[in-house]
This record gives sequence, C-alpha cells and structure tokens, in this order.
Amino acid sequence: MNKFFGFLIILFLLAMTVCGVGSSLDGLFLIHGGSMEPTFPQDTILGIDNEAYSTSLPQRGDIILFDPPHNPNDDVLLLKRVIGLPGETVEVWAEGVFVNGTLLNEPYNYAK
Repeated sequence: MNKFFGFLIILFLLAMTVCGVGSSLDGLFLIHGGSMEPTFPQDTILGIDNEAYSTSLPQRGDIILFDPPHNPNDDVLLLKRVIGLPGETVEVWAEGVFVNGTLLNEPYNYAK
C-alpha cells in the first residue's frame, strides 16, 4: 500500500508541474534515514522548490535541503530543520535546545 501511495504522490506532483501549478518544483527527492521522523518517515518523497528563499531568508522551524558542509561534492543532501539564525548562539543541554539562553519550544520533537 505504501508503494501505491508513493506512486500517487509522484503522479500528483507531475500533474501539478505539467499544469503550471508547481512550476517552481525543481525535483523530487527520496528520504533515506530517520533523522526527520515522524515529520518525514523514511522513504518519503518530497518535491523541492529551489526558489523558496529567492525573496526571503530561512526562518526558525523551516525545513531545508542542503549540501553537507564537510563534503559538498557528494551526491548526498541533508534535510534538516532550522533552529538557529545568523548571530544567534545555539546550545544543546539535557533540558533541551537553547537559543540565546532561551529554551526553544520544539513541538515537533517527539523524543522528549
């Protein structure tokens, strides 16, 4: 049933692109690994918009896809949630993640 659902998602995204609804869709990506579960379970297919930040900067809570800084020429991309912004100090303690000394509210973190 999961493969059928994945097929329907791909079909839907392709239809949106052909009709111009998803004209900024730049690619489909398959998620390997579980670091973003339960938001994105393994084998989730995502449509990516490379123009999303052409007029604005990422905000806390956004989910971004990027080249790993340690090996930018690798074919692997990372999918992560933005928690810190330029100029902020991020600290991880047993109590949670702190940004500029304030505990970050992470309603998406089901590991707590």
